[in-house]
Amino acid sequence: MTTTTVGHNPDQARQDARRGERYRARHVVWDLAPQGRTDHLKAVRKCGRVRRTDGGVKVMVSQSPDGTRVGGFSGLSSCGSVWACPVCSAKIAARRQQDIAKALAAWHVLGGRVAILTLTMRHNRGQRLKTLWDGLSSAWNAVGSGRAWKSDQVSYGQPFERTVKTGKRAGQVVSEFRIPSIRVVEVTHGPSGWHVHVHALLFLPPQTSQEQCEALGKRMFERWSRDLVASGFAAPEGKRIWDPIRREWVIPGWDCRRLNGDPAAALGEYFTKAVYSASMESARGDLKDAKGGNRTPFGILHALVIARTGELSRDEVPVITDDDEALWAEWEEWSKGRRQVAWSPGLRAMLLPDEPVELTDEEIAAEEAGGDAVAEIEPGTWRQIARRRADWLILAAFVRGNRQGWEALAPFVEWADQEERAQAADRARWKTRT
Repeated sequence: MTTTTVGHNPDQARQDARRGERYRARHVVWDLAPQGRTDHLKAVRKCGRVRRTDGGVKVMVSQSPDGTRVGGFSGLSSCGSVWACPVCSAKIAARRQQDIAKALAAWHVLGGRVAILTLTMRHNRGQRLKTLWDGLSSAWNAVGSGRAWKSDQVSYGQPFERTVKTGKRAGQVVSEFRIPSIRVVEVTHGPSGWHVHVHALLFLPPQTSQEQCEALGKRMFERWSRDLVASGFAAPEGKRIWDPIRREWVIPGWDCRRLNGDPAAALGEYFTKAVYSASMESARGDLKDAKGGNRTPFGILHALVIARTGELSRDEVPVITDDDEALWAEWEEWSKGRRQVAWSPGLRAMLLPDEPVELTDEEIAAEEAGGDAVAEIEPGTWRQIARRRADWLILAAFVRGNRQGWEALAPFVEWADQEERAQAADRARWKTRT
């Protein structure tokens, strides 16, 4: 079930505007079915449009103590694509952000330190997204495996207890030095093609210094770089450059910084920021792409929305290229099945004992919010709504009030009745002829 809200304060109004933008963007995704090749994301085309059962579609509304009404549809398919669905990605990102923030806060209470490690790879416009992403996956596996990684964990990690599950020592509790992590993959596209990179939160002992973070990051980067070169990529390390923001010399390709204070406040949102919002695409500091020409995949989709609908946020300068549709098709095809967020084994159970099992993206997207069913839309009426891309119009009306919702729904009920009468007349004529 997709959840939306319509409120009366400015912050709520801005949030509602962004959600409306996501619905309109999903309409464009519905219409972007690849031509001349297999559609790898049929679930995305059905998301929020096709009914899951033979019954109707329910409009669910709940009301908070402050009077804000929250609504959503029940009975529709959901795709659970964190990469390609503007609506599902926002719902998934909200849950992932919440989980990461809780884990960071719990680690902070325990006195632990957190470092953020960034690993990048050199790329050029001629390289395909699949090639780069496969290379990234291989390099990350090299970073966190082998004897060198075991040595790093003894030098920079701390002991954790675990229960052996298999083998002769099954059932025994052993203590091992570990550096747990939460890894997030981020992708942008620019003049030099696709840019795929890794951000990772490293959970470190309380006494860890910035110098130790840098030493650990350098060792991890060496394995990262070595594997990339072995896979045929150019070495990611380059000459030192001056970073005007940090006011220090840095080596492109990697960075490892210890976070001070409560890391949840600084990074809970940072690690799940790739959601669709037309206004945020031009305003967010991390996406000042207009100058450098780099865009997130949802930035590419936003350009397609503008190209197809002409809708443009105030003061927004669109970045549109001739091959945006081909780029989006490539993104859809090769992002499918890739994990955005990955936790080290056992980390979630330790820091989130009340929620030890991580839901899949599909499970999060399929969750239905509570509330009261204020309307049930018949299948024929829903077809009219989906055909006219009016789902957001109907939902927003019902959230404003039941009367407004039924008024907005009335024309679609009439169109459905007209279509049914026309089809009945066609069937009668066909029966007469036969």
